[in-house]
Amino acid sequence: MLVADAVGILDALKIDRTHFVGLSMGGMVAQGVLLDHPERVRSAVIADSRHTTTVEFTKAWLARAATVRKEGVDAIVKSTVERWSSSGLAERNPAAIRRMENMIRATSADGYCGCAAALARLNYGSRLGEIRCPVLVLCGTEDHGAPPENTRQMHKMISNSEFLEIPQAGHIANIEQPAIFDRAVLSFLEKVEAGR
Repeated sequence: MLVADAVGILDALKIDRTHFVGLSMGGMVAQGVLLDHPERVRSAVIADSRHTTTVEFTKAWLARAATVRKEGVDAIVKSTVERWSSSGLAERNPAAIRRMENMIRATSADGYCGCAAALARLNYGSRLGEIRCPVLVLCGTEDHGAPPENTRQMHKMISNSEFLEIPQAGHIANIEQPAIFDRAVLSFLEKVEAGR
């Protein structure tokens, strides 16, 4: 459904082909669009994202969804921010912590639970080799949700990909290290547009 929604937005905006940048859940949607609608994507950035699930990962998402159904989204704000953040972020950049907290609080309980169900069944691992367009896969060095070893594995499976690890960043690398993240994405897009 999330992939169909993304394609539906492209259709509504009359965009035939695009550069698709997705972070975390958005990176998983990007993978689905790349695999099921490759003609719609010129290039993609998959940031801080997984390509498959594990038993522990699935259990954790189902447990978080159960908590949100019972207690609301506020119940998972603190633990989510801790899981997303690199060590020492609260001291280095309290505004980044507040931004993440506000983002989580603004998420609807139904939306959170729906995404948790999708994440619990994530399984693009066997298909990543089908991707042919240029892809940048990147992650924070301290990303616990989509750790660097996961991102390196994706890079190896996607033949036309580049890999970047962003230092001192957790799961939301664009908030923790926006300058490095933005430079990497813009440089990648410029190379794609130049045909390199």
